[in-house]
Amino acid sequence: MTVFFYEETLGALEKHGHKPEEVKYVFNKDFYCSWGDFYRRATLLYHNHKDWTAFGPTLMIVGDNWWLERYNFSGFEGWSYGEVPSKDKQTYNPNIDCMGKDDDGHLVHYDCNTCPNRDRC
Repeated sequence: MTVFFYEETLGALEKHGHKPEEVKYVFNKDFYCSWGDFYRRATLLYHNHKDWTAFGPTLMIVGDNWWLERYNFSGFEGWSYGEVPSKDKQTYNPNIDCMGKDDDGHLVHYDCNTCPNRDRC
């Protein structure tokens, strides 16, 4: 499908609840620029199922704790979204030896009485 790269990018921002004003910078492996600089170059029309864009696969748009990055899979390309994980949602555990996996392969935290590594607690 033929699309304007800038409109595709705006759509990806909006899909994840962000606006251009929230973009801190745009970069790839060779350069970084402001959102305004990116806009001036991103007004190109391209076919997102055939060509690779002029910006390449390392292009990222970065906000405070989130980013968009380009992907290309089997000739299809677009934006994927990521956020910095929040440690506030996790339990602090200074002793990683008390971690293990249950019978289903899920990560579990043992208390000191049931820890198979209690000699290291």
